[in-house]
Amino acid sequence: VSMLDRDKGGKSRIFVRPIAHMLPSALARMVLDVMNPKARQTMMLVPDDRSGKLVVRSSLSVYKRLDLLIRRVDIPSRTKPEVRVIPSPVTP
Repeated sequence: VSMLDRDKGGKSRIFVRPIAHMLPSALARMVLDVMNPKARQTMMLVPDDRSGKLVVRSSLSVYKRLDLLIRRVDIPSRTKPEVRVIPSPVTP
């Protein structure tokens, strides 16, 4: 596992970050939109919506900044959750 966790330069690591209130795929898109281009080039984000986790490959310093951003935006919704039921088409 330690061999998978480091790149050849030894600066990049793999982090698995649980996401509690958003879909990891939506969070990953938002992060890529707001991160500066230099930081974006030094990280890779792989969202796993099934497990509710975001897999991050980056340096520790970039991950710490990413973690601060996630803590600010991954919060419970202020609105009531909606459940929408779409009826299936009726065949004659």
